[in-house]
Amino acid sequence: GGGGSFRTNAGGSGSSKGASARRERGRRAESDDDDDEGQGDWYEQQLRARWQSHQAEEQRRQQARAAQAQQEERQRRRAAESAHEAVESMKREATLKWEAFVGQVASAKEWQIRERDVPWPPLDARSLGFDSSDAERKRAFRVASMRWHPDRFAQSFGARLADTERDAILLRVTSVSQAINALFQESS
Repeated sequence: GGGGSFRTNAGGSGSSKGASARRERGRRAESDDDDDEGQGDWYEQQLRARWQSHQAEEQRRQQARAAQAQQEERQRRRAAESAHEAVESMKREATLKWEAFVGQVASAKEWQIRERDVPWPPLDARSLGFDSSDAERKRAFRVASMRWHPDRFAQSFGARLADTERDAILLRVTSVSQAINALFQESS
C-alpha cells in the first residue's frame, strides 16, 4: 500500500511537476515563438532593405544608361552636323573655285588653261549634293552634269586649253562626267 501512496504522491507531485514543466515549456515555446516572430520580423526587414537597395541600384543603372544614350545621341548629332557642315563647306569651296576659274578665264584673254588650273570636283555623292532630298539631288546633278559635260566644257573653254594638255584635260572632263552620272545613278 505504501508503494501506491508513493505513486500517488509521486504521481501527484509528478503531475504537479509535470504540469509545471509543461507550463514552463509552453512559456518557453511562446517566448521562442516571439523570438521566431522577432527573427521573422528581422528577416523580413533585411529582405525588404535588400530589395529596396536592389531597386534603387537598378533605378540608378537605368538612369545611367539613359544618360549614356542621351550623350551618345548628342555626339551622333554633333558628328552628323559636323560632317554636314564639312560637306557644305566643300560644296561652297568647290563653287567658289569654279567661279574664280570662270572669272579668270573671262578676264585673262591670253591665259592658257592647264590641267592643274581646272578646279576638279570631289567625286563623291555627298560632296556633289546627291545625298539630299530628291529635288535638291536632281538640281545638284543638273548643275554638275552641265558644268562637266565634255561637249559643253570644250565649247566654253576649248579654245583656251593649253595645246600640250588639251587631250588630257578633255579626257579627264569625260571621266568626271561619267563619274557624276554613275554617282547620281547609285544615289537614286
